[in-house]
Amino acid sequence: MQLLNDIKQILNTAKQNAYKEINKAMVYAYWLIGERIVKEEQDGQIRATYGKAIIKNLSEQLTVEFGKGFSIDNLENMRRFYLTYSISETASRNSFYCSLYFSQIAFLGLVNKKYKFM
Repeated sequence: MQLLNDIKQILNTAKQNAYKEINKAMVYAYWLIGERIVKEEQDGQIRATYGKAIIKNLSEQLTVEFGKGFSIDNLENMRRFYLTYSISETASRNSFYCSLYFSQIAFLGLVNKKYKFM
């Protein structure tokens, strides 16, 4: 039946598009989390031990509120992710987000392989 097949295709395409948008949003969220951690460390001009304490504390609190995915290792990966892909302060976040959109497949593949989030 062609009608049923067409509707299945529409729904499957919509589902795939939703997954892609969620992936983009989460990659951007991880980058922003990394940015925030780096800024917290730099504003206080911290020592390494204090930085580890910040990440450990964040890990504990975020895990309680949001569940798995915020281990110390993951937060350190988010920090490294930001440092690896940081942009100048004058560049808008919107242009960063647009670049994610146009290079999504390659970018997400690199991120997932290199940083192993969640």
